[in-house]
Amino acid sequence: MKKLTLIFILLFITLNQSSASENRWLKRYSDEVSTEYIDIQNIKKDNEYIYFWNLSNFTKPIGDNYSVNVYKQVDCKIFRVKRLIFHWYRKSNGRGEYKSQNPSDNNWIYPSPNSVEHGIIKYICNKFF
Repeated sequence: MKKLTLIFILLFITLNQSSASENRWLKRYSDEVSTEYIDIQNIKKDNEYIYFWNLSNFTKPIGDNYSVNVYKQVDCKIFRVKRLIFHWYRKSNGRGEYKSQNPSDNNWIYPSPNSVEHGIIKYICNKFF
């Protein structure tokens, strides 16, 4: 009986941990090209900026990659974003090994009003700034 109880407890803990890690990603956009998520458990804010991870799953690979996780810095006062680092994955949902890439330029980007990135930044700024 004690073994059965222990197995039940371990199974319960394992299932709760995996669902919690899955629940950290909030789906914000989807179309025929990609599905976009925000890591809502790891959003950081300092005096001027918000920092967060943006996961993109691609319906067709870009090169060998089916997903990319981008760490972004947002300036909500001027409504601009910097892409600080890219993690490219060969599997969807940011799984498996990744290759890190620094952006070729580290300039601020001003997303166009109807872009996916604009919608994500607007959500982040309205929710967390």
